[in-house]
Amino acid sequence: MASLNKQALLRYRVINEQIRRHSYPSMEELLEACESKIGVRFSTETIQKDIRAMKNDEALGYEAPIHFNRLHRGYEYLIKDYSIENVNLSDNEYDVLENMIDILKQFRGSKLGTNYNSAVDKVSTSIREHMEQRTKPVISLEPQSEYIGLQDIDNFIRYIKECIPISVVNTKHGDFIGDIIHPYMLKEYHNRWYVIAYSEHDDSISVFDIRFLYDVYELTNRKFIFKIFNEDAFFKHSIGVGIQEDLLEKTQIEFRKVVYDEVNSIPLHPSQTIVKHKKNGDFVVELEVYITNEFFNEILSFGPSAKVIKPNWVVGMMKCYIQTMAEAYKLRPDECSKKYRIKKKK
Repeated sequence: MASLNKQALLRYRVINEQIRRHSYPSMEELLEACESKIGVRFSTETIQKDIRAMKNDEALGYEAPIHFNRLHRGYEYLIKDYSIENVNLSDNEYDVLENMIDILKQFRGSKLGTNYNSAVDKVSTSIREHMEQRTKPVISLEPQSEYIGLQDIDNFIRYIKECIPISVVNTKHGDFIGDIIHPYMLKEYHNRWYVIAYSEHDDSISVFDIRFLYDVYELTNRKFIFKIFNEDAFFKHSIGVGIQEDLLEKTQIEFRKVVYDEVNSIPLHPSQTIVKHKKNGDFVVELEVYITNEFFNEILSFGPSAKVIKPNWVVGMMKCYIQTMAEAYKLRPDECSKKYRIKKKK
């Protein structure tokens, strides 16, 4: 089987290019081209092995019709229009491309999607004959919302790639705070986009919701500030994008047995461990996380099937959340009767 490392794949492309563009390149010309393009001098045996792989290796799937023309003392393709770039994909590879196209199409209609539409269309067209066999998509994703931040994502991608500091007005929590931020990466969570950046105002790396950033202005003449940033370490204790370092806690939640498969197949957080199994099937998990709004929202999404039991102050916070919700609905203690249970329409 041929080597599929990066250097071998580069050699295959150089050999392909030389045979297609030059009249009967010799072995020495192939060696020189590989050295020029890749920067390494290879042996004749290596190039000969590459040619055999391009011709015969099933894993590569090239089946390249390479022939040594003794009259011209060089290599040629017996099929004049052949190129390894024209090799047909396998059915499995077509399936992968089709599913990826379905995923990319969720961005259509947004400014970000507009920039990628032509690329998606080109891929779709190139495999159209194969895709026509499919009557409908097999993947359905939550559509991207059209809130104000999405249209500016392509700009933030450019700021990050080109290391451009930006002046912004951050309006989160109703305050108008002018800041200069140095963006490091974008992160999507629950169909919303965030930029992780160094904030000169806070002198720290922070998470900014793009929806609340206004008056964005590029500072091309300002030096970009690089801080040590590791995504895994930064979000190690967070659920979602909430970062609250002074509120890091080992928290225990008791779940009812009906959600056992759900909680264990998709853990709430990488730190999740089961610390107790009860006789009735209920169980207790422990998380080491920041206590943020995302944490409470995640637990509340389980309704009565989840109950925070430790530490006491987090239990108290959860009680406050639930009491506030009850007050919003003007709920009376005797009001939760059978008449409010979900019923099917007749």
